[in-house]
Amino acid sequence: MERLNQQESSRYSKIHGQRPGTVLDRHRDGRHIALQALDVPLDRAGIWDTQSRKLVWEPKDTVALGWTSGGAQIVTVTHRYRGSARHPSQFLTIPESEIGYELQLASWPSLEPLASCELHLATGWLDWVGASPAGNRAAVRWINEESGGFILVEINRMAIKQLDGAEYHTTPNNISVPVFTPDGRNIVLACGRSDWWATEEQEPLEDGPHEVGHIAVYEMDFGPVRVEPVRVTIPSGWSPADPESPEAQLLGDPRFIGPTTFAIGLPNGEERSFDIDALGRLQ
Repeated sequence: MERLNQQESSRYSKIHGQRPGTVLDRHRDGRHIALQALDVPLDRAGIWDTQSRKLVWEPKDTVALGWTSGGAQIVTVTHRYRGSARHPSQFLTIPESEIGYELQLASWPSLEPLASCELHLATGWLDWVGASPAGNRAAVRWINEESGGFILVEINRMAIKQLDGAEYHTTPNNISVPVFTPDGRNIVLACGRSDWWATEEQEPLEDGPHEVGHIAVYEMDFGPVRVEPVRVTIPSGWSPADPESPEAQLLGDPRFIGPTTFAIGLPNGEERSFDIDALGRLQ
């Protein structure tokens, strides 16, 4: 996901006392931007005006949001606490089992509610949502300490529902956002590996090609999934400029440059293109 640098972030008004730092989506009018701020226990998302940098919509308890492809509707992921009423209010974190989620569809910019549904996941926290160019699906990303993935929701103006069994998960949790192909028939996900530049004993690797992660191509609605390893060639002893940075573990979000062709940034600074029709083996 696109990140605002500290100077850019400081220009935007706060949400729930926090400066926004992550770009979730941009409206096609060029005037509105969906941003997310890190917060405890759950992140906060809203809509800002790109000219005034003011927060123009702060939907209650919303962790992620984005527009449908035409920009006439907006999809939000909201949370609610469903644990014991005796839960100490001073807790800085809340167990994931005590959080419930809902996906809501509203018109834009009138914000008239259109439909909603509960979201169910076995583990993890939801942090991103994106709508298909075809206008009939939304993918919602989840992450926990060891893994990550997405679930799928059917969306239309009359009703929306989570598709049981339509999901993908992988390890570790170094995943990109799920990106729909231009025709909406597939989702592409880039998955990085932790500390890929060193051995399990944290010794530097010898020169040569080394696996930095994989690409997953998910076919609507229930798979199958094709997986393609991604390798880069590095010299002996190479390591990232900042090995502690999360960016060192990640592959870039897929960016489509053609109907079936996309590019991703690699952690060694390279950008590489792929074609979904030529990728992978069934997982």
